[in-house]
Amino acid sequence: MFKKIAKGLSKLGSNKADVPFNESAMHVVDGQKIGESKDGHLYIGFNEISDYLFLETLIATPSNIKTFDGATLDFKSTNGNFSLISDTKEIASEFSKQVNRYMTECSFDITEDLIKRVQNRDFQTVTYRYKKKVIVMNMVAASKKIMSDEEE
Repeated sequence: MFKKIAKGLSKLGSNKADVPFNESAMHVVDGQKIGESKDGHLYIGFNEISDYLFLETLIATPSNIKTFDGATLDFKSTNGNFSLISDTKEIASEFSKQVNRYMTECSFDITEDLIKRVQNRDFQTVTYRYKKKVIVMNMVAASKKIMSDEEE
């Protein structure tokens, strides 16, 4: 029954239908993909503003993310787990027709040591937590080193 509803919604142009993720349209995203699962694809970059370091994230998900309580990124590693807390509390997705996913941007406070761990892919999974929901993603092998704005 649910498949029939999804097919009907897709014919009406609804973004709620189960349409595949169009990753080829993601070429416009700056940064590197570090995590993926059926529930989300996580892209990151680093930024420094007035001596504060930030991990800038873009997560593409099939469902809308909206919260006024912020989010956390939990990295699981054999060398010790670490977590990052979002620097803003209000987070909201925007639907992208190009990739058929909700796109959510969020910044996280980070230290230089943790930047190196993320750049070196020193984790097996990364979990995006908001409200009472979790999106667990497996680490994606690096195609090249993730650089901060200063290194470019």
